[in-house]
Amino acid sequence: MDDITPKLLNAIKNTYEKEISSNQLIKEITSKIKKGNADYEDMLKYSKELGTCLSKAFQENISDEVLPDSKMYYNIAKSLIEPMCKENHKAIASHCAAVQTSLNQKAKIGIKGIKPTYKQEKTDGIINYISNANKYSEREKSFLQSLSTNAKSIVDDSVKENADLHFKSGLSPKIIRRTSGKTCKWCQNLAGVYDYADVSNTRNDVFRRHANCDCVVVYDPSDGSKKVQDVWSKKIIYKKDIVLNSDKMGRKTIFDIDTRKSKGHLITYKNDKYKNIYCQTNTKNAQKMSELLDKMINQSKQYGDVSKIIVVKNKALQGIASYDHVKNNLYISEELINPLKFSSLVDRTYFPSMTIEDILNHELGGHKRHWDAIKRYQKKYGISIDRAKEELEEKLRKYVVNQKNSDILYVKRYVSRKADDKLEKASSLNELIADVNVLYKQGKIKEEFLYNLVMEVLNYDG
Repeated sequence: MDDITPKLLNAIKNTYEKEISSNQLIKEITSKIKKGNADYEDMLKYSKELGTCLSKAFQENISDEVLPDSKMYYNIAKSLIEPMCKENHKAIASHCAAVQTSLNQKAKIGIKGIKPTYKQEKTDGIINYISNANKYSEREKSFLQSLSTNAKSIVDDSVKENADLHFKSGLSPKIIRRTSGKTCKWCQNLAGVYDYADVSNTRNDVFRRHANCDCVVVYDPSDGSKKVQDVWSKKIIYKKDIVLNSDKMGRKTIFDIDTRKSKGHLITYKNDKYKNIYCQTNTKNAQKMSELLDKMINQSKQYGDVSKIIVVKNKALQGIASYDHVKNNLYISEELINPLKFSSLVDRTYFPSMTIEDILNHELGGHKRHWDAIKRYQKKYGISIDRAKEELEEKLRKYVVNQKNSDILYVKRYVSRKADDKLEKASSLNELIADVNVLYKQGKIKEEFLYNLVMEVLNYDG
């Protein structure tokens, strides 16, 4: 099988070079790059054309008929695909570096553009995909598409790596993702302007693209003179105007939500009226809720510092509110600001909460305060967080378990149905502690000794 690869590779290279030399758009963009007039949008077009040339080179020279058993075995795939992907990467990467250098110079930034790193794992993924096909023709179409998509991803890598260099150099780069033509909902949701710090994590969706995706991902360090698409209105505006409109929704931020009922990516927008509030929508409910939360949390300081306050649709959260003790973030449903919606969402026979203030006393006055105490206990004794929680709650747990052994309805009667459910199903005291705090704030404590034990936990100061 190895005997056929040199001949096939040579044929693929010849076709590839022929396609490039006859491509007028490639010639035009190459000329713009040499003159220092190209940008990342040009580079995306360039990479797309190079990817198409590579796809055509394989399409014209590879078929079931020329492959043994109609299969592109792994050793054949590696011998043909890897050198061509490396050649494709070399051409695109060098031009990306030249374009970034030019953009930096225009922005008066004395940093030379860097070439994006060759991603061996991407090539390996393509090789494994096609070599595992029973017949080459069964995966030919998607394989050829993957060559084109991989070429465009080189430009995305350049954007990310150059922005990362600037970020580490003390600059504040912004990433711009724009849709191109008719796009899917996934791409529409990702369109916008982002602070690089918010999307710098590995494999962030902003830098990802699916097959046939022509979205433009840009890092332009210029002075804001170029047009971009506003993430909120979807209107084309100037980047400098984004700063001026500080009373409106700002940059898009993606949260990896992991609550009791919801897990996944949550797309929100920074509410620029406030230091730490993010909203999923720009509805009146979201704006009213943001204003109220800023007063009750940020201004009053009664719950301590909360890193992020995320106002979302109840459907997305799949619950009314949730506190993330790892990241110190509060998620809360925007619909709660509407009294009629509140009544339909909050089952007052299940929770003791009757108002938004009660919900904050539950999530922050209860859960946050509880976890803050656990962390203080952990720090003092140098033990795991789980052990710290267990030891801090030990006295309270013994009492509650003894009371339930005498009266099976004890927790339902003195605290809430939800607290009882969580104790029964997960052996957790979290809801009991939070709901006791709510009842205390409401002046409805039914058992003083239980309240005192809960306060011992919440008020632990190390």
